[in-house]
Amino acid sequence: MDLNLLAKTIKESLIENQKAEVPSLGTFLFRISAARISEDEKTILPPSGSISFKSDTKVTGESLIRYCSSRTGISVKSTTYEMHNCIENLKRELAKEKRVHLPELGLLTPDVTEEIIFTPEDEDSICRDIFGFTPVSVKPIKESRQGQEIQTGNSMKTTKKKKTEKNATKRKATEKKGLSKAMMAAIIAIATIIILSVAIYLLGRFGLLDSIIYTEEELELIKSTVNR
Repeated sequence: MDLNLLAKTIKESLIENQKAEVPSLGTFLFRISAARISEDEKTILPPSGSISFKSDTKVTGESLIRYCSSRTGISVKSTTYEMHNCIENLKRELAKEKRVHLPELGLLTPDVTEEIIFTPEDEDSICRDIFGFTPVSVKPIKESRQGQEIQTGNSMKTTKKKKTEKNATKRKATEKKGLSKAMMAAIIAIATIIILSVAIYLLGRFGLLDSIIYTEEELELIKSTVNR
């Protein structure tokens, strides 16, 4: 196993598992951040990621070895040997050159205490491999002030017209209702007068009206006076 295959295995493990434990070297972690809009609100930025590394010589890296074995079809035993051998070569080069570049991942360098420091090269390249998204420029839709005023004015006119029409319809309905009541009252009054007139006529015709107006003595007196 060479350095290119090791770096490729680490990257693929980060993409699939967001984690890669490298034997006797340390652990790589990959965290994804959601898509967002740029501060100037002119670009939609795709999901981004950040790679971190924690140096730890006690890491066994069994999960990465099994992952590499399943990807290459090489036995776990052979993969273990090849990976450990590659990492030992990496450490020797790091001690000699003070830097080792992992293709498509970043740079490994030792600090003053000989602990390994990792500097990411292109974190977003992993996100592009995962999502396939790239930044998208957007143009905000701006409506002219005059257009806004016209639209507002038209809206106000429409609202006012509808309100006026509604009030007119309501007023007509009220007037119609009032007229209907007046007509009904007039009809009742006329009918009452007709009924009273007919009643008075009938009472007078049959002499019943006199019995209502006069007493029996007064009627006898009237009759005697008429007979004379």
